[in-house]
Amino acid sequence: MDNIHISRKPCLSAMNEFFSTGADSSKICDCLIPDFYSLIKYDSLLVEKFKQEGGFFRIEGSLNDSAMTLFANCITQNILDTNYLLTLTPDLKLAFKKKLTDGFLHIGFEGNVEALSDCITERLSGNIRIKEYFANDYNEVPKINAIITDCKRSFYDSK
Repeated sequence: MDNIHISRKPCLSAMNEFFSTGADSSKICDCLIPDFYSLIKYDSLLVEKFKQEGGFFRIEGSLNDSAMTLFANCITQNILDTNYLLTLTPDLKLAFKKKLTDGFLHIGFEGNVEALSDCITERLSGNIRIKEYFANDYNEVPKINAIITDCKRSFYDSK
């Protein structure tokens, strides 16, 4: 990529930590590194960070959503075991809560979105399959939808 050579080892290590045997870490990195570079290649500061960090890193600001979409696409294309249960690492929890919160705000949920997202995230940690985590719409996932309903009920019952 533009004469930039990136070691796959940091990416492989991170993907193995996140997904163990649930996804093909090698194929994820083969997908992620060039796609991520394409996203940032016009920003010289991000390209320098790309070189220093060895590939993928967290982007702040407007490119973050695009980076997360790339990440999710690379994962979903390379899932090996759809029944693999994820333990939500701090980064996965943060991304999950953001997606939940954004979804609740988008539908105009009136209430404490943060508390609701915390409830759902805590109930799902260690009990969410890799395919469920990367679903486009959590309302379409029966287990997540049931937990959303239960957390909403708990939220309103506590008032």
